[in-house]
Amino acid sequence: MRKNNPKLRFLLAPVILLIAMVLINACRKQNESFSIITASLSIENAKNYFSTIVVAKEKQKLSVPYSTLSKRSETRRFARMGKLNTLLQWDKARVNTENGFDFVVVPVDQTRKPFKNKHFEALRNLIFYKDILGQIQVSIMEVISKKDEAITVDGQKIGKIAFSNMYFHKSLPIDLANISVLFYDIDYAFQSSYSVTNGIWSVSKYILKNTSQLYLNKTIKTNSLNDRISSPLSTIGLLSTCQSCTEYALIGTLYDVNSGAILFQETLDIWSECVETDPNGNIIVTIYPYGPEPDPIFSKADHKLPNQNRLPKDGTSNTQVGSMCAYKVIEWVSKFFGGSVTAGNALLWFAQTANLTLAELIASVTTNGINSSDLTTVIGNYFNFASVTTASEIRSAIDAGHPVMAFLLVPGGGHEVMITGWNDDQTFEYFDPQTGFYVNVAVSELNNPQEIISSK
Repeated sequence: MRKNNPKLRFLLAPVILLIAMVLINACRKQNESFSIITASLSIENAKNYFSTIVVAKEKQKLSVPYSTLSKRSETRRFARMGKLNTLLQWDKARVNTENGFDFVVVPVDQTRKPFKNKHFEALRNLIFYKDILGQIQVSIMEVISKKDEAITVDGQKIGKIAFSNMYFHKSLPIDLANISVLFYDIDYAFQSSYSVTNGIWSVSKYILKNTSQLYLNKTIKTNSLNDRISSPLSTIGLLSTCQSCTEYALIGTLYDVNSGAILFQETLDIWSECVETDPNGNIIVTIYPYGPEPDPIFSKADHKLPNQNRLPKDGTSNTQVGSMCAYKVIEWVSKFFGGSVTAGNALLWFAQTANLTLAELIASVTTNGINSSDLTTVIGNYFNFASVTTASEIRSAIDAGHPVMAFLLVPGGGHEVMITGWNDDQTFEYFDPQTGFYVNVAVSELNNPQEIISSK
C-alpha cells in the first residue's frame, strides 16, 4: 500500500514542468530534439517544436508502407504540415499572455483571396500553447469572411481574440468584423466554429468540406462556380503531364445550431489536383487546401463502432507520450462518448487519488505506466464499465456501440489499446495509441478486456 502524501497536492502544480521535461525526453525519437526548458512559451520554442516534431511526425506517418497507408489515399494528398512549414511567417509571430497562460499566434503567408469564388476572403493562423502537462499543442485557425465582406481586422488581432474566446470561453468582440472562425487540431480534425457579426462573437456550426463531387447552389448560370453539377471522378480527363487528377470542391455550409437546418451554403473553391510521383514513388502535391480531407478513414473493421467521426483518424499524429498508453486510451474513449477528459487529466487525477510520490509519478509516465488494478480505478472514475471475457462478449459490446479497453503483452510489460471493431474472420480491430494506426489481432492476444458502457 502506498503511504499517504498530503504534500503532493501542493507540489503537483510546481512539478508539472519537470514532468513535462521528462515526458518530452522519454518519448524523443532521433528526429525529435525539442525540449521544454521554461514554463513560458516562446516563438523559438514553437518554431522548433513545429519543425522538429510536428513536421517530422507527419513525415514518419507518410513513410509507412503503401499496404498500411495507400499511395493514393487522401490522407497523403491532404498532409499539409510540411507544406505549411514553408509558409509560416515566424518573423510576424507574436506571443500573447493571458492570466499567466502563453500562446503564440503565427500567420500563414497567403493571398487574402485564395479561392476561385472572389466573394470571400480568408486567412489562416497557427496557434501554439501548452496543455496541463506542459506539452506544446497546435490549433489551426481558419478565418473566412462573410459573403462580399472584406477582412479589415488585422490577422494577428483576430488570432489573439478568437483563440482567447475559444480557449477561455469568452465572448470578446473583434472590432466590426464579419467573419467565420474555425478551429482544427493538428490532424485537421474539426474542433469548433464561431460567427462574428459586426464584431459580436457567438457559437456557430459552420462546416468546410472538401468533396470530389460537386453538389452546389443552382442559383447562378450553367457551368458557373455555383452551378449544381455532379462531377464523378470517372468523367475527369487526365492532364498530359500527370498520372492522375482529381477534381475537388470546397463547400462551406452554415447550420442552425439548434435545429441543424442549413441556413447558408456556398462553394468557395473548385480545384483540379494533379497527382504526380517522384522517382521514389512519393506523391507530389503543390496545393494547400482549406478544411479537412474528404471522408477520413477511421475504423476499417467489418463490424465497427458507430459515431466514426469520434474515433481517432487512422494514422493520427495525436498519440501517447512516454508510457501513457492507458491514459491516452481513456482520452479517446472519452471523446467517443462526447467527453473532454485528456490523458493529462486522468494522470493527475490518479496521482492525487493514489497519493503518488513524485518519483512514482515520473516512473508511471516514463517507464512503468499503470497496473491493471489501478487502471480499473481510473476507468471507474470516468466511465460505467463491465468486464468481458469471451470473444462473443467483446463482439456484443462492439455491436452495442461500446468500445472495449484491453492490453497486449509486449516486451517489458503490457500495452493498453482500444478495441473498435471485429471482422468476419473472427479477428478484432484495435486502435494503437502509440502508432496512431488501427491493427487486427486474434482474441487470444487481448488481456483483461473491459467494456466501456457510458461516461459518468
